[in-house]
Amino acid sequence: MLKNIAQRSLGWILYQVTIASLILITVLLSFSTSAEDFNSGNISLTIDNDSLTGTDREYSSGVFLKFNSSSEVDINQLEPLPIKYIASILPLYDKTQKNWGVTLGQKMWTPSDIEIEEEVSSERPYSGLLFAEVHLSEYSSSIVN
Repeated sequence: MLKNIAQRSLGWILYQVTIASLILITVLLSFSTSAEDFNSGNISLTIDNDSLTGTDREYSSGVFLKFNSSSEVDINQLEPLPIKYIASILPLYDKTQKNWGVTLGQKMWTPSDIEIEEEVSSERPYSGLLFAEVHLSEYSSSIVN
C-alpha cells in the first residue's frame, strides 16, 4: 500500500516537472521572436483541453482561431472599414503603432463528475459558448492600449 502511494507520488512529481519544463521551453522560445515578426501580423490556432492538466475544474476545452493584423502608425492604413471608423473616433495617439485582430472561439464546460446522469445544483451544467471577438490595439515604447 505504502509502495503504491510512493509510486503515485513519484508519477505526479514527474508529471509536474514535465509540465514545468514545457512551460519554460515555451517562454524561452517566445523571446526569440523579433519585434518585426510580431508586427507583421499572424494567424494562430489554439486548443485548450483539461486532459493536459490532469484536472477538470469544470472548464473542459476550447478552440480559438485568431488573426492579428500587421501594425500601422497611420489609422487610415487600417482595414477593414469598420475598424478604420472605430479607430478614427477613439482618442488614439498619432505616433503609436496600431493593429487590429479577430478571434473566433468555442469554449465548453462540464460538471466535475460526468458519470452522474442527474443535474447537481452545486456544479456547472454542461454548457458551451461560441463567440467572435474584435480588438483594436495601440502601443509604443511608453504606451499600451
